[in-house]
Amino acid sequence: WDPNNDDLLVVSFSTDCRIRIFDLISGSEAGGPNHTVLSDADSLRGRFRTEGNISIHHLPPSSRKVHQLLSGGSYGTVRLWYYPNSRRRKKTQLPTLAWSMSPFLDTHTEGISEICHLENCSFPSSHSNDTSNGSGLILVGGSKGSLAIIDQDRQSKKAFSTKLTPTILWSSNVGRYITRRRLVDGVLPSNSWMGIKKIVLWGESSSHPSPKNSPATVRNAPSEEARMTMVTNCGWTLNASIRGLGRTSRKSSDFSGESTVAFSLQIAHKTAKTMWLNSDLEEIVVGENASTFSLPLSPPPVCTLGTLGQSNLLAIASVKRNVKVMSNKDKRVLSSLPDAEIERLCQDDEDAILLVDASIDRVAVSEHQGKLGSSDSFVVSKIPLGDGTPQALAVHPAGQWMIVGCSDEGREELTLFCQRSKP
Repeated sequence: WDPNNDDLLVVSFSTDCRIRIFDLISGSEAGGPNHTVLSDADSLRGRFRTEGNISIHHLPPSSRKVHQLLSGGSYGTVRLWYYPNSRRRKKTQLPTLAWSMSPFLDTHTEGISEICHLENCSFPSSHSNDTSNGSGLILVGGSKGSLAIIDQDRQSKKAFSTKLTPTILWSSNVGRYITRRRLVDGVLPSNSWMGIKKIVLWGESSSHPSPKNSPATVRNAPSEEARMTMVTNCGWTLNASIRGLGRTSRKSSDFSGESTVAFSLQIAHKTAKTMWLNSDLEEIVVGENASTFSLPLSPPPVCTLGTLGQSNLLAIASVKRNVKVMSNKDKRVLSSLPDAEIERLCQDDEDAILLVDASIDRVAVSEHQGKLGSSDSFVVSKIPLGDGTPQALAVHPAGQWMIVGCSDEGREELTLFCQRSKP
């Protein structure tokens, strides 16, 4: 839904480059609502023809008549669209593509899975008279763990091109950062599992916040620092901080250059290590090179608990511990996996919803105490579920109700949780 117009519904597909915007109060019952298609000539030919959209983000409108929409492609292309407000639209007004770019190196296999607008960052925009858009900084996350900040207020023309392209202010990769800093012991999940599933901006401050500051009051001031929580496809929760966003002297960075923007990351929650058993179902200790982390069958659902600025909780489905049984040394012995015995060893590992606290105060205290990479130090509650793996998760905007959709061997069920106690 368009947050600036409740009557507009934006629909996209992961296998189609075109975006359709439906005006639900127009049209007829027979023909359905009127809709506008966002597409350009370059998107309909070549390899871009099969590039769908896997993320969409609405920017604040540049005016009352023109809305802005960011789309993230499955091949790593970010596009900014201008489309007119349906209520004020003229026949001569058509959607236009403002710019498109690929912020990641691996543009063919890494898609844009998440887009955020750093709206409160104090950046000297080149459009000084236009203050409705806030900051011109766009944070994008990739399906293989890459991160990049796009500065759309600093645009330039590439060689042999007539179109303006924004500047990449900073770029990094979550998996490489964790490996380089040695924040975990063991083999890190693959880049696809470390891909960014969700980014939540909790607070942006002009300096390090004091314990009395809440996210609601911090976000009102121009910021030099953005704090966020990222959830990966494998169920890890990462608290990150990007500093230096308000410096007027900061330098833009390409993939080989340096930038004045500073990035730090903490592991708030990670999945358990894989349990290795011998043929007698006795747990054994493996070396660091064979020590892997448990992975889900599919990326776990995640959502924010309550309204941003009023709650710092993130609800995410837990990942069960993986168990692997090694084959018998005697090749004449047939391997067998007694499921009942394995379930007994993992009886304490049940499906649950984890509540992760990503408040600014908790992050600041953890940084002060040097608890970088501490596992589960931010998990404040664990809500056990019945049989079935969580597949969908939705929370009421007030944070009082939460619905969890589970599936187990073809059986599907919905569970409703209430935060308030019964009178």
